[in-house]
Amino acid sequence: MFENHCHDVSNLYKYLEQLDPAGEFWSIKPLLTYGKPVIFCTSSRSIGKSTNVACFLVLDYIINHYRWIYLRRTKDEVLETCQSFFSNAITLLNEKCGFNIEEITYKGGDYFIKFKDSDKIEKCGETMALSLEHKFKSNVYNTTEYKTGTIVYDEFLPKEVTQYLGSFYSNPQLEYTKFNEFYGTVDREIGSPFLSATRAIFLGNTSTLYNPLFIGMGVAGYIARDEKAKIVSPKDKPWILNRVKQVKATESFKTSLLYAISGEEDRRYNFENDGGDDYNTNFIRKCERIDNTVMIVKLQGKTYRILRQAAELFIERYKDVPYNRCYSLDLASHGADDFRLVTRWHNDPKLSSVRAAFERGDLYFDCNATKQAFAVYLSLIS
Repeated sequence: MFENHCHDVSNLYKYLEQLDPAGEFWSIKPLLTYGKPVIFCTSSRSIGKSTNVACFLVLDYIINHYRWIYLRRTKDEVLETCQSFFSNAITLLNEKCGFNIEEITYKGGDYFIKFKDSDKIEKCGETMALSLEHKFKSNVYNTTEYKTGTIVYDEFLPKEVTQYLGSFYSNPQLEYTKFNEFYGTVDREIGSPFLSATRAIFLGNTSTLYNPLFIGMGVAGYIARDEKAKIVSPKDKPWILNRVKQVKATESFKTSLLYAISGEEDRRYNFENDGGDDYNTNFIRKCERIDNTVMIVKLQGKTYRILRQAAELFIERYKDVPYNRCYSLDLASHGADDFRLVTRWHNDPKLSSVRAAFERGDLYFDCNATKQAFAVYLSLIS
């Protein structure tokens, strides 16, 4: 299990409800009630997730006195959206919840809030580019005077796979590693190196298995097992995942002019929250000839053969293989989220080389179902 000392935010629920009494847009409140320190939300555009999270951050500062960190992948991305992220929050909080916020400004990497009935300007948050986190390891984010409550990683799923730090193919673990390092820098104070008290919220515009954070945190395997679930929250994991296609306010998106003039890829990315099984990957390809069989994997009663063609590896469904020749993985369910894992020979050097090929993008599959099954296999035996 894991420690979770994130501060209680239930006193904010009534305000989050007041923002949208009719329930037309997305709200973070249902996810907060699970009590998980890591929250993922992927969705189509315009469902209101950025605005609602911005309102949550401001509320948490005003009422609970916790600051926030707005995180993007690069400095250019930070500068592009750091101000607009809060553009609608002030109006909503003033009109719907009765606050008197005059403005939230951004200067020198920090956020400042000013109220209409006061001349005082207070620092309420700051920004960070994940690519530069190594330069700020000496920063202090928690003292007796102020605390950092939440990190929001905005647009954590880029449209192009080449935008990941380190490139998804050349160094797929880099972005996951850098986030963990940054989280460790934030989630500490003098005398306490591991507070386990910082909430992390990830917002993205499309849902795909193949991103560093989903693979690194083990989210990918759960998505592959239950593709249609809107909320996935394993009991023994620190994260909760919410996948949203539409809300009431956006149900008529297919009749909009923007949808009509959008191409197929933009429709999937912006409107349908559909990363697609082969979205942003080059994993699906036909094997023209077979040089030799490298290994065989058995997953939940189905057998897969890994083949070599020159320097590339391929995987295909395979039949009539003796059980003792397989790398076996069986999942026996003991409740909604409780799985027993049985592995055989999972430390074999052959499997290590196959995993490396998968992470480089040099492992190819005969179909999407095979690719998804093997992604589950790797995530569960790691």
